[in-house]
Amino acid sequence: MGRPTTYKPEYCEKVKAYMSQGYSKEATASEIGIHRATLYKWANKFPEFGDAIKRAEGLSLLFWEKLGINGIIHGGSSFR
Repeated sequence: MGRPTTYKPEYCEKVKAYMSQGYSKEATASEIGIHRATLYKWANKFPEFGDAIKRAEGLSLLFWEKLGINGIIHGGSSFR
């Protein structure tokens, strides 16, 4: 028998919250205090967590695209 999991359903919301700020999956794992390998294991073991990760990837992409578009339209110096 392995160790009991430290997974909690509330991690689904935490993943979405962090990644909606542009964090990667790996950075999000660090933010919730787990190793990135654990994040991937949980995504495979807990369907609701895997779904949260997939949705959060879209939120992260949306964050970066909005930032880029805003920089182009408003001439942000970091995009020149």
